[in-house]
Amino acid sequence: LSSAHEAVNRLQFYRQAYGRVGDGGEASLSDKKDLAEAFFSSTKVKLDWPDSHTDASGVALSQKMARLILNMLIISGSALIRGGTVSVRLSESATGEKEIRISAKGETIKLDPELVAILKGQGDDAMLTPKTSQPLLAMTIVNEIGAQLAFEASADSLEMVCRQQAVVTAAAAG
Repeated sequence: LSSAHEAVNRLQFYRQAYGRVGDGGEASLSDKKDLAEAFFSSTKVKLDWPDSHTDASGVALSQKMARLILNMLIISGSALIRGGTVSVRLSESATGEKEIRISAKGETIKLDPELVAILKGQGDDAMLTPKTSQPLLAMTIVNEIGAQLAFEASADSLEMVCRQQAVVTAAAAG
């Protein structure tokens, strides 16, 4: 892959992960998967995101939730300092609870203590540094969509699970 092509792939990925354009509506998970595959294509990180966990899954995610997936992928990929595999799994319960599960497995997982604290919900904007901006953004999105994030890490694996309760509309509630 040419370095120019690689730069375009990264730029497109970051625009989707950090941008707020088109934050409303439903996301195309197949498009997000394609962006993620291109993003990781020139790295030592392999992406395991089966088509059955994209639009074909029947799980509809908001643009913000899709942005959260991309941000979780950045965190996971960055933690795999010697390479490894990042997996994406999506599900929706019978009650409408949506779940995003991002797992990273590799020889070595490296996470800064500040990042861990933030992802466990113990961080705030006062902790903002270049190293903590990524997890703070992810947690901002988690809070904006009214979800919860569970985070667990060991020497060779990391797992983030985001759960969003079913959204009850005013019309359905009334």
